[in-house]
Amino acid sequence: MESESTFIKHTSCPFCGSSDANAVYSDQHSHCFSCGKTVYPKEGNNQTKKERKKARDCISPTDMSIQALSARGINKETCEKFGYYITTVNGKMCQVACYFDQSRNIVGQKLRFKDKEFSVTGHIGTTLFGSHLWSNGKKIVITEGEIDCLSVAQVQGLKWPVVSLPNGAQSAPKVIADNIEYLSNFDEVILMFDMDKPGREAIEKCAPLLPP
Repeated sequence: MESESTFIKHTSCPFCGSSDANAVYSDQHSHCFSCGKTVYPKEGNNQTKKERKKARDCISPTDMSIQALSARGINKETCEKFGYYITTVNGKMCQVACYFDQSRNIVGQKLRFKDKEFSVTGHIGTTLFGSHLWSNGKKIVITEGEIDCLSVAQVQGLKWPVVSLPNGAQSAPKVIADNIEYLSNFDEVILMFDMDKPGREAIEKCAPLLPP
């Protein structure tokens, strides 16, 4: 990157394990003075043509509405913060969880129909739902699904970072591995998965992937 940037803070390095040698700059790139690793943020134009084409297939926010999820006790403010909509597709009502890049552009959506039927538009990949809202902090909670994410975030007054897996417990190890760099910006990572067998097994696989 040729643009000028200024130093913001020292933090831990996810590559060599140094506790404070990794320097973070105003343009969001980082450089570790211990192992020499430099990391630049992913830009929206780094998407493949296929991914950009898929993103154009997403439902426009103007064709959806935001309202409280009364049955879940989730208020409108929480849905607005995360970009969780209601709309009708092919005559069927559904909930739409929007996935954003770090520039807050919609890149993918997960559609939730009655009886937990799901479909996806755009490109979600291993993106953590809600990750566009938080860049660093003292702690971050990772839940299995979007509804869980909204619930935990609301209980905490929308003040603490909460994200969710894009495809449930079975996707957890790969999602965590692909987001190590992002998760390393938080002092504490809390895995709050379901207490069923898949959820417990996922936690056992994911915990060792996180940096000390």
